[in-house]
Amino acid sequence: MRTVRTNRLTTQLAEAAIDGLALPAGPITFDTLRTSLERWFGKPVRVAPLDSLPARGQPASVTGLYLNTADAGQVYFHPDDPRLYQLFVVLHEFMHIAAGHGGCHVPADVLGRGYAGVTAEVSAARARVPGRTSPDQARSVDIEELVAERGAMLLLTRLRTSTASPGEDAFA
Repeated sequence: MRTVRTNRLTTQLAEAAIDGLALPAGPITFDTLRTSLERWFGKPVRVAPLDSLPARGQPASVTGLYLNTADAGQVYFHPDDPRLYQLFVVLHEFMHIAAGHGGCHVPADVLGRGYAGVTAEVSAARARVPGRTSPDQARSVDIEELVAERGAMLLLTRLRTSTASPGEDAFA
């Protein structure tokens, strides 16, 4: 059954990428994760909302982007998403870095131009979303997305939870 093999493969690739970060045993903080990722990556990883992303519901909207620049990895998330989902998106983009995926190829100056600057790249990113192609028919680019998704789930289980209750955290 190809779906089972694809799931096993994406889990193995995600686990291998996470192992490469040499994280400490047990629960970790977000800062510990980012520091380990930066050490592995060899340059800073900056995380910020990308206010120039198209509004939710627009055809070219995405939840996040990873941009590999000469001096840093830039990870962007959609500022309108719920906080917990923003965290998941950032972890997904971190997994693209940890797994050695190329990232989006939008020059930083283009990102600054807003909607018009990112439309083509966002459309290409949306075409790679795993739901668009079943795992049985996944192309290599889809596998990268599946690995990033699986890895984000694995990292989320390792992050130390806050002291707030789930309700307080959701509305903090």
